[in-house]
Amino acid sequence: TSEEIFGNISAALPPLIPVLGNSMPIPLVLPNGTDLDRVDLKSGNFIFYAENPNPQPVNVLITIPELLRDGQSFSIPFSIPAYSGSGARPSATNAPAPASLQGYSFRPEGDTIHIQVKALASGNVQVNLQNTVVQFNQLAFSYAEGFLGKLIYEGEQDTVSIDFFETQYIQGDIRFADPRVSFHFENSLGIPTRAVVNAFDVFTVKGGKLQVESPVIQTGIDFPYPLLNEVGQTKTSTFVFTKANSNIDDLLNSGPTAVAYDVDAITHPDGNTAIRGFVTDKSFYRIQMEIDLPLEGQIDQFAAERVFNIDLGDLQDAQKVEFKMVADNFIPLDLDL
Repeated sequence: TSEEIFGNISAALPPLIPVLGNSMPIPLVLPNGTDLDRVDLKSGNFIFYAENPNPQPVNVLITIPELLRDGQSFSIPFSIPAYSGSGARPSATNAPAPASLQGYSFRPEGDTIHIQVKALASGNVQVNLQNTVVQFNQLAFSYAEGFLGKLIYEGEQDTVSIDFFETQYIQGDIRFADPRVSFHFENSLGIPTRAVVNAFDVFTVKGGKLQVESPVIQTGIDFPYPLLNEVGQTKTSTFVFTKANSNIDDLLNSGPTAVAYDVDAITHPDGNTAIRGFVTDKSFYRIQMEIDLPLEGQIDQFAAERVFNIDLGDLQDAQKVEFKMVADNFIPLDLDL
C-alpha cells in the first residue's frame, strides 16, 4: 500500500533538527532519486525549543517557507524573557501544546526545506538565540506528488493449491487441452510500476518442483496506472501465461498440486524523471493469480485411490456385514472401480 512510500518520506526528516543559523536548509534524504514536488499532511506536530542568551527580552518568529496552507507559509511566534547573566538561560518551548500541521503541504525546493528564525530585541535589532531545536513528529500524509523513486517493494510468496489430485495418486497421465495461469493486476498508485517475478514454480503429484519459463519473467510485467488527472481511480489489467508464451502447458500437464509465486513491484522502472506520479493515503496495488485447467484433454491409464476410515467397534457380535458402493458418473469417460 501507500504506507511504504509515505514511510520513506517520513524517514527523510531527522527526528531532531538543531537550527544553527537564522536560515537553515534541511536537505531531505530521499531514496533512489526521489524528487518531491508536493506532500500534503493530514496530521502531525511541530515542536520548538530555544534559549535567549541576550540581556533583553526577544520576540521570535519561526517560519518554514516551503510549508504552506492556503498559500501562507507556516510560522509560529513566541517570546523569551531577558537573560540576567547568571543561572540558566530563559527558554521557550511549545512541547506541552505542539503546533498542528494538519492541512499543510510541503512544497520543497530541490528536496530542501528551510527553517528560518527571526529573533528581535528592543528597537527591532536582530539577535541570535542558543540551543534552538525543532522537531516534526507523528506525521501522516494524505498525498504526495513528484518522481517517487526507482524503488523495489517486496511482495510475499503465495501458493495456490490445485485439488484435482486430492485423491491418492497411483499412476497415469492427464493432459489438459489449454491450461492457463493469469495474473490480475489492480493499481491505484499513480506511478509507473513493473511486476518483477522472483519465483514461479509448479509442484507436481510426483513430488517434483518445476520452474515456469517465459521471456516475460525476464522483462517483467508493467502495471497500468492512473495519471495525475485520474487521482482516485483504480486501473486493472490481466496478463495470461499460455503455451504460446511460456512452458506452462508442459508444467500444468505434469500432475500439478500447487503453484507458488513471489512477485515484487518496482516503481519508475525506467527511471524517467520527467514522468511525475502521485500516491494518496488510499492508494494500493494488488496482484492475484488464477489457474485455469479446462476439463478437456486426454487421460491415459490414470488411477487414483481414496481411503475411508470406518469404526467397526460396535459390530463385534455381527455375523455378516454387507458393503454397498454407489457411483454416479457425470463425466464422459468410462471408469472402473
